[in-house]
Amino acid sequence: MPPIAKQIQDTGVSEALDILAGPFGLRRFVVQFALVGTQIRIQGLEAVPLRIGGGPPPPDLSGAKMEALEKALGRLHRDSGDWRQGAIGYVRDARGKTRLLPVFGRDSSDARVDTLPMRGPPAHPLETPVYLKLRESLVAPCKEVYARSQAIGSPWEEWEVEDDTALHLHIALDASGEPRRTRSHPCQVLGTYEPAWSRFTWRLEEALFPEQAFALGDFSCTWDAAMELGLICAARLSADWLFVQPVDDRGTVLLVAVYR
Repeated sequence: MPPIAKQIQDTGVSEALDILAGPFGLRRFVVQFALVGTQIRIQGLEAVPLRIGGGPPPPDLSGAKMEALEKALGRLHRDSGDWRQGAIGYVRDARGKTRLLPVFGRDSSDARVDTLPMRGPPAHPLETPVYLKLRESLVAPCKEVYARSQAIGSPWEEWEVEDDTALHLHIALDASGEPRRTRSHPCQVLGTYEPAWSRFTWRLEEALFPEQAFALGDFSCTWDAAMELGLICAARLSADWLFVQPVDDRGTVLLVAVYR
């Protein structure tokens, strides 16, 4: 690893850039910074939305992410020496692989987002224009599914899914642990979310819908994004509610669209 690359990592600059870029998605942007008085200050962030989805980092409404990046850049300046200005290009593909392109000194003023390498296609499945438009069109149905899901609560003591098509909720058990009362519902298993890896995986033999977001496989995302995806599926399948339950001691969660 080149010395500057190690310093960028050791001073927390790479971590601060990852946080600024958000937990998932295609990213391509340049951060410009300079020494102002005795402090490193960010002078600007250049990014262009990509046609396939992604590009700029998500909004930093509080400014906390940019402030953390400035502090990390300050540590880098103290460690690496004799530059007064710089720029770092940040590129991340849809699978989460990143590349940093740092430039220091006068040459940094020539750093532009259009000189960065282009990652993709594909874009991240949950950032494509098609998915974003679909999500916007289903806001009301998703709210209805969410409200019905919340109203059901968790009245069961145990549950099981049979052949990925029937959800059995054991409402009461006898002294031996056998079901005394069971409520069964037709269902469609959707996928699982692993919080330890921030990863959603489809658990289907065939894709439910034609859009890229529903193609079989797995991808990184947040818990909120996974829940939103589950609600979108339930709404499009005309399901009544979304069943969400942990399935192992690592916190992996199963998402199932359920019918009455």
